Amino acid sequence: MSGVSDAYSVKTRDAKANLQLTVARATKDGRSVFLLDSDMDENGRLILHRFDVIRHAFNGGTHPIDISESLRVMFPSAALGYGLAPKRPVPETRPRLVS
Repeated sequence: MSGVSDAYSVKTRDAKANLQLTVARATKDGRSVFLLDSDMDENGRLILHRFDVIRHAFNGGTHPIDISESLRVMFPSAALGYGLAPKRPVPETRPRLVS
């Protein structure tokens, strides 16, 4: 990958699960390609986002499945380019009341 240029970012203004997309032009194997970096913040408000940054240093950040579910809510009919499938079937669960 070489010649990365013309980067442009957009960010939604949502209070929760705001989405940031950054697109750049590059060259790979002599062909012109586009690179996409997507990021989702749990909190779109600056002070809450800063606390998230600190918390993510310990827990690894927002889980990819949470991001996928948020994208599906925001863009219900969009082709995301991937699908999620469980590694093994989830067993039947029975609710219980915890007092």
